Amino acid sequence: EDIFKRPLMSGFHGGYSVGTIVGALLMSMLLTLGLGINISSLAIFIIMSAMILVGCRALVKDVKEFNAKEIKDADNTEKKSKINLPPVIIVLGFLCFIMYGSEGALLSWGTVFATQNRGIDPQIAGYFYIFFAVTMSFTRLVGNKLVSRLGRRRTVVIGALLVALGFFITAMTPHYIGMMIGFAIIGLGAGNIVPQLVSFAGTVKGIQVQSAISLINAIGFSGILLSPVIIGRISNMTSLERSFEILGVATFIVAVVSLKLLKKQKSN
Repeated sequence: EDIFKRPLMSGFHGGYSVGTIVGALLMSMLLTLGLGINISSLAIFIIMSAMILVGCRALVKDVKEFNAKEIKDADNTEKKSKINLPPVIIVLGFLCFIMYGSEGALLSWGTVFATQNRGIDPQIAGYFYIFFAVTMSFTRLVGNKLVSRLGRRRTVVIGALLVALGFFITAMTPHYIGMMIGFAIIGLGAGNIVPQLVSFAGTVKGIQVQSAISLINAIGFSGILLSPVIIGRISNMTSLERSFEILGVATFIVAVVSLKLLKKQKSN
């Protein structure tokens, strides 16, 4: 993004989202054909390796100027303080924690919610997550253009508000159609939030880009691991509906904090 001077992060995350869907479908198809887990895994490995080798040819090759700037910034940072962690990085990390946690909650508890709370046949309950995954992938694939038009701040704030709305619709609508719409809205809203928070972290002064991105992703990804446990605990104490409503409140907080945090950036 620094080299090309335009939003790129959403598109990168879009590739990740598409990969999860295509990989799952391809693996399922190979297993359905009766190839077995070993042959299917080998086939996926060969396809993935070929794509990586081809893709590496398109990587940025000449980054000497950028690396020189990074080294200079790192030296300046080390001179100021051996431990210099801007508080904004921690805040961004916890915002990512909430968003990744929301995704983890849908992945782990979405099917349970569909079967136990909405009475949907277990054989088709898993398809409801696809509504979320597909809309998220679509939003990320068009995310670069969306961010260029709306700006990072509006993209994140509007997205977080949509996620909150989606959770409330899912929790409060008794019919499965409401759940379907809710999951789709969550995907539309969530698609560009984390990519733009990560991209914003790369602009924070006083910390190296790679350190900032690694840290907030480490905090964020822990949300995927912890949220199913947290949501399960809350559900035992109350219900899954209340858990999803709490996620709605949490993502609304993301919108409010992002509105304040990103307002000073010129590109927003």
